[in-house]
Amino acid sequence: MTKVKRFAAVILAVIMMLSSSMTVFAASYKKTTVTLPDGKTKADVQTTVDELWKFAYGDVLPLITDQIDLSQGLEPLLTYKVFTNEMIGKVYGLIANLSHMNNSAVRGLVSQIFDKNNIAGMLYESKFSGAKTKIAAATVPIDEEGMPVQIEVTRTDDDGEDYITTEDANVLDGIAAIAFESGDFGFNDYDKDGFVKGIVAALRPLTYVLGNNMNGVNVNTEDLYKALIPVLQELGCVLPTPAAYMDDYYDAYDVNPYSAGDTLLLPIVNSLLKDVISSKVLADPVNGVLELLPRIANVIDKNMINPLISGVISSIPIAATFVDPSTINIDKAFINKAITGIDLIELITKKSGDVKLTLSAPNWTKLANAADAKNVKSALGGTYELRTGDKPIVFTLLFYYLYDNFLGTN
Repeated sequence: MTKVKRFAAVILAVIMMLSSSMTVFAASYKKTTVTLPDGKTKADVQTTVDELWKFAYGDVLPLITDQIDLSQGLEPLLTYKVFTNEMIGKVYGLIANLSHMNNSAVRGLVSQIFDKNNIAGMLYESKFSGAKTKIAAATVPIDEEGMPVQIEVTRTDDDGEDYITTEDANVLDGIAAIAFESGDFGFNDYDKDGFVKGIVAALRPLTYVLGNNMNGVNVNTEDLYKALIPVLQELGCVLPTPAAYMDDYYDAYDVNPYSAGDTLLLPIVNSLLKDVISSKVLADPVNGVLELLPRIANVIDKNMINPLISGVISSIPIAATFVDPSTINIDKAFINKAITGIDLIELITKKSGDVKLTLSAPNWTKLANAADAKNVKSALGGTYELRTGDKPIVFTLLFYYLYDNFLGTN
């Protein structure tokens, strides 16, 4: 047994605090069950789960750093690291990267949609004046010699081979370099609701196109939304019907077409933050993750990602010029191959060696069924089965998965 496996065994034994004589059983759809060791109950396992987060932030974290306090859960950390005006500015960094992509059609479309005048002009409300003024003043970044900064990019030669070269920075790179401060996007840093409204406003050039079929991009917005609903619902989002969703958009369009696209994102973002990554989940991350994992597993087990991608592409015909939908197959086998191909030692140390530590493919069906389920009204009509993880069962399954991988013969 390697030192890595011995260390993993000790950690798992401490975390589990249960006998290693458990036997796991599952059925195809009937709730996954586990047989606990003599004298142990699900309540005993739940006690372990409840103590695990305290162990993580109270005993393990101080050994790593004294700069982070997680005694109140993850929400304070998320608030101070994410819900800032500076973080909204990073969205422009992602957009700038897209403007340098290898695909020339993508580069052209991104630069056309996210024109500097569009970005600044659509921030028309006075509360966005700080961001609007900075964006309107942005220029192409230049070097010490007064020449455009060079950006490393990937390009394809006539033989279809990729190579690395450089090209001039553009004004989107200049916008990405802006130091946005508290108040620029109409909210003081650490205000979650203000952050959501600010980031949705920053994306108005995109949502304006999605809602108005502008810039030569023909979009069936309602079909796009319908494609997203099954997976979002499975994760726990509570969403409006497609008809209500589009009605809200048209009502907002009558008021102002430039900001109407906010209504295309807000129901989704707000529900993700309220119903999926909620304050309850962030306050008690271990229990929160154990409740959520069967929902994620069910998405994978039912191969729900492929229909989502196909629906998005078919609702935006121009997307087919960037990617051939027939070449995309993010199914269970694809995900399993990705997981089993990861060397955990190399992932952590960034160095490869003679010893490799990899994971086996999870049993997605068993994990998906380790849940209580209830019929919930679907935004698409009818009902769907929403799963909420039975935390002691999910924890037990995860323990055995890790135990088998770290201590098994593989």
